[in-house]
Amino acid sequence: MSKKSSPVPLIEENPGYWRVVIANPPINLFDPNVYAGLRVALDRIEKDQQVRVVVFESADSDYFIRPESSATSSGRSRGVSS
Repeated sequence: MSKKSSPVPLIEENPGYWRVVIANPPINLFDPNVYAGLRVALDRIEKDQQVRVVVFESADSDYFIRPESSATSSGRSRGVSS
């Protein structure tokens, strides 16, 4: 069984410059997997003393992060105000 790759890959361009790519096709929905991937990426960034620049980008040219979360779509509320 193959391990699914993260929808939020962290790319270390050099010791001081890292990129975080939001890649959750087809519409970059902000779902629990993206949230978890961002948390992992941010934890790694916070622990590395050499990182000076982090660029967040989208793998989808139409959406950075879809404005609706899966919780909103299903009618559940997570205490996020709009």
